[in-house]
Amino acid sequence: AYTISYDEGGGSFSGKVGSYNIETTDLSLPSTGTRTGYTFAGWDVSGANGAGVAGNGTTNVTIKRGTYGNLTAKAKWSLNTYHLSWNVSHGSHANRTEDFTVEDCPIAMGEATPYDGYAFTGWSGEKLSASPSSFTLDAPFLEGKADGATLSFTASFSANPYTIRLHANDGTGAGGLGDTVEHAV
Repeated sequence: AYTISYDEGGGSFSGKVGSYNIETTDLSLPSTGTRTGYTFAGWDVSGANGAGVAGNGTTNVTIKRGTYGNLTAKAKWSLNTYHLSWNVSHGSHANRTEDFTVEDCPIAMGEATPYDGYAFTGWSGEKLSASPSSFTLDAPFLEGKADGATLSFTASFSANPYTIRLHANDGTGAGGLGDTVEHAV
């Protein structure tokens, strides 16, 4: 029997076959793998003699019957690009990153700066809980996300309370002569 050694390049695959012989029927290597922030791009197989390998360099690699020799299958990965989108309706955010990859992580997401009259109350979005005032965008946010996926976050704000005081100044119209009327806005 001959061995098939795998260099998964930081990813993982299921259904790997570890050995074969010259009489083994055509044998396919796993056509899908997982690696956070990457898309599986294929196998580079070396060490084949005889009938050889079909589809080498692609995701559909077949070791043909009649092949012999110990093989090494090295996974190839392409780096995914993600889009960061945020809704900041009553303020701005200084740490503005539009497109990014897992290799750009971690990305610190600080507090959003509110416009006058508002207070920043926290962020919301996928995989966030308890409306944190800041967070770090890192690889766990990308798990299960395909190339080109958008991650969206929303900054929440509350209007600052203000009090309006009307003084009659010995006149009328404020609720009574000499009264002070207060109204929270």
